[in-house]
Amino acid sequence: MPTQKSLKPLSLIISGVLAFMVTVVCGAALANDGRMLVLDAKTRQASLVGHLERLIDPDGVLDIKAVSSDHQASFEHLKAFRSGGYTSDVHWYRFTVIRSLDAPAEWVLDLGEPYLNEIDIFLPTSDTGFQRVQLGDHVAMAGRALPGTRHALPLTLPEGQPVTIHIRVATNSSLSFNGTIWHPNAFSSTSIRSSFYYGTYLGGLGILIFIYFIFGIC
Repeated sequence: MPTQKSLKPLSLIISGVLAFMVTVVCGAALANDGRMLVLDAKTRQASLVGHLERLIDPDGVLDIKAVSSDHQASFEHLKAFRSGGYTSDVHWYRFTVIRSLDAPAEWVLDLGEPYLNEIDIFLPTSDTGFQRVQLGDHVAMAGRALPGTRHALPLTLPEGQPVTIHIRVATNSSLSFNGTIWHPNAFSSTSIRSSFYYGTYLGGLGILIFIYFIFGIC
């Protein structure tokens, strides 16, 4: 007759199998309704449009623990990027992403408009906790996960496992939130173009100010 000690490894195996089955079933349900974002070997960029869910926190009192557990059912699915207008309400977003077996592990998450004040990204960790990454225009460019004008951070995704990412956004300007996941090479190319256009804009603005200053004196 099996002893309690000999049954313990078996119970751990059964628990692991059940947890895996739940993950697969939930992942399949999300993928079937189009909410899960699937990255494959051909993906160069993938918009989060149609994959985001939103929860509005008018009082700004919710933390990641509450949002990821107690308020699961309060999230609404967004079929398109939706502006929050000029508001002091805190907006929580979440999306689930999975990479196929032939897709690379390294990606870049590019978020929102450059004038958003606070963007906190919560990445799930192996111990069921979260790693917090701070972005937003209150964070110096040199101190961002990827230094530069864009609110972006590197992502390392596990093979074939769905990952749900939570994002907290607060701002005193118009809240217009969007996002894209890029292949690192594609992100580098678009960042170079964006920096060029931004530099051209600032250069043109500087010339106009100089001309106005000269003619204003004359």
